[in-house]
Amino acid sequence: MTFKNRPLTSMRSYMVRAHYSWMVDNELTPHLLVDAHYPNIGLPEQFVQDGQVVFNLSPEALGDLSIEMRQIQFTASFSGVVQTIVIPIEAVLGVYALETGEGLMFDPNEVFYWPEPSSSSSGS
Repeated sequence: MTFKNRPLTSMRSYMVRAHYSWMVDNELTPHLLVDAHYPNIGLPEQFVQDGQVVFNLSPEALGDLSIEMRQIQFTASFSGVVQTIVIPIEAVLGVYALETGEGLMFDPNEVFYWPEPSSSSSGS
């Protein structure tokens, strides 16, 4: 998608954040479906099933959740070992409520555009 002759950034992180907030507000259990074969993702292999991992994102299940433009990061305990998980937003396949299945699945073939960081001059 383009606007004014430039590509737009992905809405994926915004949609994950919005759905997550809605689920927590409604006392549902948010789950995140992730492509386990995304390059350099580093997920706990024992939880990979059919090339995917499902994470329980409920506030009780993890700590320090951060949903940013390019990644989702949190800490969670796997087999008693606390790990920091960093998931590139491109690897997110869906977000849904465990109890109802309501949520959103994403196009795994979406092309991502990331604008170049603006260079700020420091007055020199």
